[in-house]
Amino acid sequence: MILGCVDSRVPAEIVFDAGIGDIFTGRVAGYVVSDDVLGSMEFGRALSGAKLVLVLGHTACGAVKGAIDDVVLGNLTGLLARIKPAIPGTKFDGEKSSKNASYVNAVARTNVVVG
Repeated sequence: MILGCVDSRVPAEIVFDAGIGDIFTGRVAGYVVSDDVLGSMEFGRALSGAKLVLVLGHTACGAVKGAIDDVVLGNLTGLLARIKPAIPGTKFDGEKSSKNASYVNAVARTNVVVG
């Protein structure tokens, strides 16, 4: 079971050289877990017999940038709130800005762990 981002630059089937139907994937911006995503993962586990859950983050994540910038926009606001714990949880020396690619990538790594 792979939980990844909706970003089309990180298609799990291509990353893992798998065909359609070979792996069970869930995709949501910022690879965050909600009750619905968790339910889908449980379904995937029961359906596919997966013994491993992998959270697949990526660099230059727009959702992480949105959380850093405190974007407020309809339903996106709640999704970004799930990423925000990764921001203070990220140890980083340097400019803490969504314009700093190294910082964004550091927060994305933290989000994989704490998300």
